Amino acid sequence: PKLVEKLADAGIAFTVTPNLRNAPVNGASRWLSSSKALIQLSIRYRYNDIFWFSFFHELAHVFYHSKKEINIDISNLAREDEDERLADEFAANTLVPEKEYAEFVSRQSFDFLAVRAFAKTIGVHTGIVVGRLQHDNHIAPISLNGLRDRFCWKNSRQK
Repeated sequence: PKLVEKLADAGIAFTVTPNLRNAPVNGASRWLSSSKALIQLSIRYRYNDIFWFSFFHELAHVFYHSKKEINIDISNLAREDEDERLADEFAANTLVPEKEYAEFVSRQSFDFLAVRAFAKTIGVHTGIVVGRLQHDNHIAPISLNGLRDRFCWKNSRQK
């Protein structure tokens, strides 16, 4: 609720929707009017790092790219577009600052304690660091998943 409120104050509507079956979409963004943008995310993969990466990716589109574009983040789609590359870079570096990340990976120590300590140093959840390490092929896709949190979609009728 705080995120929704802060984004609304900045002229950005934000919503999270269930993932549509067979629709590999993590997020989308577009301008609804000249002063109102929309960021819409799914919890397709359910991991917190993917959710937050998708959020900052879409936020980059709102901040830096054309108000005429509709941006849809489709999983596993090869990205050759400069706007997509820049949105990915913005998301990655917002979550894990580039300089600190380069220093961390140069040590080549990616065990449980090293990842926890690094995450604490930069002030992010351990799952954010694990996801980045997995994405950049520093660790295997199944490594350290216990440090990542998973989201679940809760029906509004559920308690």
